Amino acid sequence: MTPLELINETAKYYSEDPSRRGITIGGHCKYRTAKGQMCAIGRLLTEEGLEVAINCGENINNLLVYRKITGEAFKNKYKGFFNKIILLERLQGFHDYSLNWDVNGLSENGKMALESLQEKYS
Repeated sequence: MTPLELINETAKYYSEDPSRRGITIGGHCKYRTAKGQMCAIGRLLTEEGLEVAINCGENINNLLVYRKITGEAFKNKYKGFFNKIILLERLQGFHDYSLNWDVNGLSENGKMALESLQEKYS
């Protein structure tokens, strides 16, 4: 899987059902919510990886930059992205930014954000 494929897969996943986003009522991102929704990074992790991530706190920098998880925390399909920290941070930011989404999926702002991400990785 290429970075562009990951971006497109992620956009499609949340666009099909924006309620899948791992966001609390207060607008805070969670790797996995009590209802089972997951953030962009949480969706890439194994069950064991999710547990480690949750125990590290809801901070992507703790997880990736400070190497609190290893490549083994990622599902097989996504293991190649473990060292792609900037890509993962951008993908997470795309997920987190509430103006990228509306009840139908990607908002107009989200479509522009997706195009920008796609251009960076095409």
